[in-house]
Amino acid sequence: MIAKIKFFRISIISLSAVFLIGCHSLEGLKKDLKSITKNNESPKINFYINFDNNSDQISSASKLNLDKMAQIIEEASSKNQNALIVGHTDSSGPSDYNWELSLRRANAVVEYLIKYYKISPEKLRYDGKGEDEPLISPEKTEQDKIRNRRVELIILPVNTKS
Repeated sequence: MIAKIKFFRISIISLSAVFLIGCHSLEGLKKDLKSITKNNESPKINFYINFDNNSDQISSASKLNLDKMAQIIEEASSKNQNALIVGHTDSSGPSDYNWELSLRRANAVVEYLIKYYKISPEKLRYDGKGEDEPLISPEKTEQDKIRNRRVELIILPVNTKS
């Protein structure tokens, strides 16, 4: 029996649909991903990797989400697919700084996946969006800002290099 993970919330975004999934099992997530990717689309999965304000240090509370991310990437790798990790920030601070911070956050996740999950560096790419693609806008509360500080996983179709 697959246990449901409490507070594991992701959103899957494809060209044709947006799904918000909460407390989802890995098997259920894989099923949803298969239905989206059968048309060779690139799903986007938002993982709430915890970062403090103005930091690129991954918190220990993010381990469960990193486990799920690693499992999805490993399955995609077995199909010769690559993964793009995209960092996001809240709107605190200057835009240029937030873009650089989002790159550092994405890179921190890539390095963590390589070090602790032994994922091949050739299968991972990263990018940063800064504050340009918020989930919550405008940010009215600290909770809104926390939700915008996230890392997105995009499984790239076969033969896509970046």
